[in-house]
Order: sequence, then structure tokens, then C-alpha cells
Amino acid sequence: AMAPATVVAQQQPATMAISYGTSAVVAVPKYAYVANNGDSTLSQYAIDSSGNLSVMTPDTVAARTGTYAVAVGPAGKYAYAANFNNDTVSQYAIAADGSLGGLTPAFIAAGSGPRSIALHPAGQFLYVANFSGATGTISQYTIGATGVLTAMATPTVSMGAGAKPASVTVDITGRYLYAADYSNANVAQFTIGGNGALTPMSTATVAAGAGADSVAVDPTGKFVYVANYNADNVAQYTINVTGGLEPMTPPTITTGAGAASVAVDPTGKYAYVADKNGGNVAQYTINATGGLEPMTPATVTTSTPVFIAVDASGTYAYVTSESGATVTKFTIGATGALTVGTAAVTGTTPQSVTTSTRYQ
Repeated sequence: AMAPATVVAQQQPATMAISYGTSAVVAVPKYAYVANNGDSTLSQYAIDSSGNLSVMTPDTVAARTGTYAVAVGPAGKYAYAANFNNDTVSQYAIAADGSLGGLTPAFIAAGSGPRSIALHPAGQFLYVANFSGATGTISQYTIGATGVLTAMATPTVSMGAGAKPASVTVDITGRYLYAADYSNANVAQFTIGGNGALTPMSTATVAAGAGADSVAVDPTGKFVYVANYNADNVAQYTINVTGGLEPMTPPTITTGAGAASVAVDPTGKYAYVADKNGGNVAQYTINATGGLEPMTPATVTTSTPVFIAVDASGTYAYVTSESGATVTKFTIGATGALTVGTAAVTGTTPQSVTTSTRYQ
């Protein structure tokens, strides 16, 4: 057996090839997609060897009204878009050149105001945070062999009266799901059964901060971070042996104004927060106990950043600008610090961005 026998992976859309020999397997980002809320489209890009985005032809594909989030399955074959104003999830096949083509059916019903998508790392299940309505819910689906979604026997799980789940994520083991509740300033926590169905934990929620807007799990499955939009901070937690979240000391770290999105790099060494109202991305190192420590410099300036994603190679971060209608590449240096790169045009009012990776 090799030493080590296993390595930490991360929840990223990817494909992998295995060959005989001594060459290292390298993650290479190939394509990127952006959900455009204003014109209800997905922008599609090829990623070159320097991480720059080039617009495909056509530059966008249609979704449905109010597209808010986009995600790619772990095998890199299918993409899904949450349509906030249409209460649906659009579903696409990804062609060999990275372009998107609609599946049949082209969309499936979700709950009220679908806003965030998380895929199970095994690629068999998909979850959607439904933000609107009197009771926030999470829709749960199985993913068929052709990428088509089917609602589970219990199609939605309630988060309770007044809940507004803004963001949802699944840990690397595929056993736990966490949802940031914008309205109730907490994180809902669920176990995931063998059939993908969600069950609330005995402690159903833990406190976060005002306007809990984005949740991310580190790639080791030990820590969770929540960006609190109205509190201008990040809540930080350890994951205990049963999947429950326990606040660190200190429980929050101050960030810039309007903390809208948090992302962790695939090594688990660095975290980044898009501060929409502050016009910057805050950058942190993650210490041995999971705590966030500001880098020097603590922030990198960029216009109205609303979402940040780190590619599976850990080399690049991509940030959408809501008012600028762009997505900007940042290079991640040896110490985790970001260096701003080129920007590509998106559709109107871009929200989330995701990348698709090949391993070679």
C-alpha cells in the first residue's frame, strides 16, 4: 500500500483519470459558470492555463426567471441553476467543450425562492435552500444516471416558521448538511441518511450572526464558517463527532461591511470573504484549531463582490461583482494572499460562480 493510503479531497465539480506511473495527479480548472439574476441566464467560460476566463460562444444560456445560484456535479458532467423568481431548478448537460445544453425536462420544481445549491460529494444527491415563503425549506433530490433530478419521497424539509435559508453546504464525508438562516441568525444542521434524506439534528440550530448569508465547510471536514451580512463578521465552528457545530473561541471574527460569501481553499489553510458593501475581499489564514487570522494585507479591493469561489487546484479565486457585471480572477500566492487579475463580462446582476475541474 502507498503511504499515505488516502488523501483529503474537496467538494468540487471534477473528473479524475488514473494512470500507472509516478507522476502526480494535478487539478486543472477548465470551465466556469456564473448565475445572472438580472437577465435569467448562465454565463459560460473556458479557463486558460493562467486561470483567465474567455467567453464561450454563445456567451450565455437561458435559465428561468431570477437565476441566483449555479453548481456543477462532482463528475463535471451536469450543471444545475436555482431560479429564485420561478421556484425551479434548471438542469443541463455539460458538453466536451464545456458548453451547457438543456436536459429533458429542462427544469424541475423547487420550493419558494430557491437561492443556493449543494451537491453531495458522491454525486447522487442535490439540495436547494428555498429562501422565500412563511417557512423556509430545503428541497432534496436524487440525481439519475443521466443527470436528471427527481424529488425525494419527502421533497422538502422545513426549517421552521420565519426561516430564510440563504446558503446550504454538505461536508466532505457526505454525512452532514448545514444551512445558513438569514432571518433567524443561525445555522440549521442536519444528518444525511444513506438514501440522501435529511434529518434535523437533536440540536436543530446553533447561533450565527445577523443576516447569516453564506456557509462553507473546510476540506478536512473539521470546521465550518458562516458569513454574517448584517453583522459584518464571520462565525467559526468546530464540527464534533456527531456532526454538531460548536462555536470556537472567539466565536466570530470581524470582517468588512456586508459579508456576503465565504470560501475555503482546498488545502484548508486559507479562507476568503466577499464584503459586498465594503468593496473588498477579506483574506485569512486558518490556524491549527480552525481559527481565522487576518493576513497582511487584510483585504483586497474589488467592486461590490457578492460571491467568491476557489477552484479545486487552489491556484485561483473567482469573484462576481454585482454592480459591475463582471467576474474577476484572483491568483492565490504561496502564502494564500490574493492578487487581482483580469475580469470577464457577465450578464446582468451576477450572483454565484462555480468552476469545473479536470484531474490529469
